[in-house]
Amino acid sequence: LKTDPLFEVTFYPGDLLKQLLKLNVEDWKDNIEEKDSLLEIVNNNRSIIEDNADVPEDIKNEILGLLSGIKE
Repeated sequence: LKTDPLFEVTFYPGDLLKQLLKLNVEDWKDNIEEKDSLLEIVNNNRSIIEDNADVPEDIKNEILGLLSGIKE
């Protein structure tokens, strides 16, 4: 994700990122460094995510909306 935040695993660009952001806050308790790294990747690449024409708008909105849940 550091080199390609919208890396496509199976379905569409950004599917890996979306699934990671959907993890429960409890899942991150033992992985604080990984969580912080993920947040940094998203924040540093926000414009790439927002401007990518290959990612459907609803998926972009969901990815960016999931940020609030992981920041806790």
